[in-house]
Amino acid sequence: MKIQRWIGACLLAVGACQGENSVVGESGTDPLTGTEGPTQGGTTHQWLSPINFSNDPRMCMPAALPVGDGAATCVMVEVVGSDEEHADCTCSGPGRQPASAALVELLQSDMLFQGHCQAPEECAAHCFCEVQHLTDNARAQCQNEEATGDAVGWCYVSPAQGLGNPELVEQCPATEQRRLRVLGIERQSEDDLHYIACQGTDRQVTPAKLGETCVVGSEYDPTFSGFYVGNVSTETQSPACESGVCLVNHLQGRASCPYGQSEEQAAIDPVCFVPDSHTPVTVPVVPQLTARRSTETSICSCRCDGPGDGPFCACPDSMECAPLFGDIGLEDQVDVAGSYCVPKGSEYDLVQQAGEVCDRVRGNCEEGTP
Repeated sequence: MKIQRWIGACLLAVGACQGENSVVGESGTDPLTGTEGPTQGGTTHQWLSPINFSNDPRMCMPAALPVGDGAATCVMVEVVGSDEEHADCTCSGPGRQPASAALVELLQSDMLFQGHCQAPEECAAHCFCEVQHLTDNARAQCQNEEATGDAVGWCYVSPAQGLGNPELVEQCPATEQRRLRVLGIERQSEDDLHYIACQGTDRQVTPAKLGETCVVGSEYDPTFSGFYVGNVSTETQSPACESGVCLVNHLQGRASCPYGQSEEQAAIDPVCFVPDSHTPVTVPVVPQLTARRSTETSICSCRCDGPGDGPFCACPDSMECAPLFGDIGLEDQVDVAGSYCVPKGSEYDLVQQAGEVCDRVRGNCEEGTP
């Protein structure tokens, strides 16, 4: 069982270019719960996202959170500088408790990466308090009623995922009809940091079907600049696809940012973001080629022929079985080598490599952008 783990702006493990995803571990301490043992069945994503209470008091969410048993499978953490007089490193305030040691380690790594602290010892000099996730009647009230009484903690409201009252998200933008509600928790300082740390088997509500666009795990790394058009790669056990295979077939750049971004944009005004988030990509990204859009080159696929005994799939009428990976004699790659289903007419040739690119000014790649 292979497990991938991501942290919002700092990717710890990236899916391999060919073959199964990088293995972080089948057991060990779960950073979200502090318990020993397997984290969760299937391919599991973990990520951190900073949340800003002052940006939007409604706390509308640009991306859906993973859910289970009527709630988000997430933890909210408050980070406060320990040199402040009001900082309570015992986390004894209302609705707070100390965060697990493993989760604190992940938070410190992200804070260092984001520049919230300049050295590991400076990061460690903060208080990390988990904010209570409401349960039972308090959660139901938070998710469904405007008046919430004296509840202290947080909940996630997302009617599209079966959680809560649509009236509580009607003021959110049409594409962000979900929100966090934080009740009875007063910020200790304007400089406080808050994170939402989540774990789930998939960021997509429904895995894509054969031939539909998918995004591989590498694109959740904000330092990933994109793919080289001369290469082909697969992500197996991909939760983005029903088939479990997300195929990147001679794609240039990122599937999630067709127009790319310059070095200056990456440093000052990013226009590429980690999928389903507001986390900026921090490096330059080359634009996609108009002849090799991600709608045909970053797709759910399956292995239709090759060495060994299979299993092999049958391509639907809209696709054809194309040889993409040669067998180079590696025993552990024999079940990857061979042919994969690709959209008919999507074969690659070197002429395309020097062809037209997606241009944001012209808007020539809007159609079908994932």
